[in-house]
Amino acid sequence: MRSAWFKAGLVGWGLLLVTLAVLGGVGWGQWQRLRGEGVAVETLPVLGTVPDFSFTERSGRTVTLADLRGSVWVADFIFTRCGGPCPTMCAAMAALQRSLGGAPEVKLVSFSVDPDHDTPEVLARFAARFGASDTQWFFLTGNKSSIWTLANNGLKLAVTSDTPGELVHSTKFALVDRAGRIRGYYDGMDPAEQARLLPAISALLRESAP
Repeated sequence: MRSAWFKAGLVGWGLLLVTLAVLGGVGWGQWQRLRGEGVAVETLPVLGTVPDFSFTERSGRTVTLADLRGSVWVADFIFTRCGGPCPTMCAAMAALQRSLGGAPEVKLVSFSVDPDHDTPEVLARFAARFGASDTQWFFLTGNKSSIWTLANNGLKLAVTSDTPGELVHSTKFALVDRAGRIRGYYDGMDPAEQARLLPAISALLRESAP
């Protein structure tokens, strides 16, 4: 199973190193200071609303949209057999997790676009490779049609399969506010865009609930 959007492995690992350097340089203490000082961040537009969903987390428990209400969360779509962008995207998400320092108000959610293969057990092993927190970073699997519909129509992150055995998926991260509204997209392969995530998350945490 291959991802058609990214085939240059050396380029991917180069981006990974830059990503770790960028996100790794902003720790929890600095992020808390940014939040407390009310750093000026442009108003984040409402780009859509995430529809209800219910999928299985790697732990075996069910995670729904309702479980994420009240949290700011970052979503992406990956799969464990991906030989292209997914390792770099997950490394960027892992760096974000470290920068957040376990902040309970922020969640990270990775949906598998290859759920027939990516069982909870497979996802658990994959998540362990990236040091994913059981309480902050969720890996979800479930009905393939439902996940693809959520990706394409809900979070507006394209997933398709142009040829048998080859998946094409967006490399963007979606930023979602406490009310389940999409507030921004950030390229999971671009360290400069990823560096904008922390201030944006901070802005949404300061924002009053609608």
